[in-house]
Amino acid sequence: LSAHDYLPALCSLADKESAECFSIIAVSIFEINMQQPCNIESTPLLKILLHAAKYPALAINGLLLGTLGKGGDRALQISDAVPLFHGQLHLAMALETALLQVSAYAESRQLQVLGLYHANEVIEDKHLGQGPRTIADKLQQNCCQQAVALLVDNQLLSSFLKGESPTFLQMYVRPEGSQSWSASATEVGVTAGTLPQLYVTSVGSGRHRQLSDFDDHLDDLTRDWTNVDIKA
Repeated sequence: LSAHDYLPALCSLADKESAECFSIIAVSIFEINMQQPCNIESTPLLKILLHAAKYPALAINGLLLGTLGKGGDRALQISDAVPLFHGQLHLAMALETALLQVSAYAESRQLQVLGLYHANEVIEDKHLGQGPRTIADKLQQNCCQQAVALLVDNQLLSSFLKGESPTFLQMYVRPEGSQSWSASATEVGVTAGTLPQLYVTSVGSGRHRQLSDFDDHLDDLTRDWTNVDIKA
């Protein structure tokens, strides 16, 4: 739903009161889009955590797969994640290849690409930089208009693993008609369950080293970036 959908009817009303009414409607729709509901299941959460654990000194990113609610319920339901890159995150050709392959994989499972996850290299960095914003723009244009970007809050992560925080993810959205990505006030719905304990056990057994991102796959084509064996 966009404020532009109301423009033809409103343009016929030229007085000040009508202009103020249009402004209120536009702001209200903007606020609704800023509150895009998003829920993420435990398996994609585990893959994100293991990806970060495998490359603790590097920035990482990946794609979020799932379904989009029908009708009035436009909630994003994220059921899987595909780790993409570590270190060099914004190589255009590699990204194009990854998007084509991951989109085809998602479609084969009746899913779609719903967004991007990103973790910064520096633990104190809570900023979604221009690189991931550009990728998220591309996802909105080509995959899903409601696509979101989930930023790993490295400082919240330790609290999450101790059970002291309900999430370690900050959602960024770009409402229709806006040119910029902004942190959403809506908290990501996290299905954690026993995930913190499973993560600690997985890292202790070296399971994070078995995870393959698309970078790993490009170096060795036998490495499977779907990571179907990783489940929570």
